Amino acid sequence: MKGVVFTEFFEWVESENDYEWVDRLLLEVPSQSGGAYTAVGNYPHEELVQYVVQYSRASRQPVEDVLKGFGAHMLGVFARFYPQFFDRCADVMEFLESVDDYIHIEVMKLYPDAQLPGFETTRLSESELEMVYRSERGMAPLACGLIEEALRHYDQAGAVESQAFEDRTVFRIRLNS
Repeated sequence: MKGVVFTEFFEWVESENDYEWVDRLLLEVPSQSGGAYTAVGNYPHEELVQYVVQYSRASRQPVEDVLKGFGAHMLGVFARFYPQFFDRCADVMEFLESVDDYIHIEVMKLYPDAQLPGFETTRLSESELEMVYRSERGMAPLACGLIEEALRHYDQAGAVESQAFEDRTVFRIRLNS
């Protein structure tokens, strides 16, 4: 997993609490990297899972809520660092449809060793989209947080529902009329 995910997780934890929380996580969670992460490095995703679980315990939030909150934070990071991915899309549906067909292709040009989740989209109507998430990492709640924050980014009201299967999670995004 790219190091930027780790560094941004700690930034998010600090913004939600303070640096002492970050320091505590780094001390309490054993890791191969020793808690030293660079944005361009690659690290085992299991380490992030350990930090998420420990933060969940310490903050008394369900793991799913932690991942959703972090996903929302990451959407803001992506919008700040890669505004071209957002500016080229007229609305949230167009943006979500571009994740696998455009954004991930561009990300792979920058980071050929990145291991990205897969997304398949099907437009069900003008106001409804089905998005299938596939990843061995099982971070569908993080994807849900990204999707929900994308709605806010494009200032579009709607709902996100999800259904988990053994090999995928299906999100249904419905815009309010």
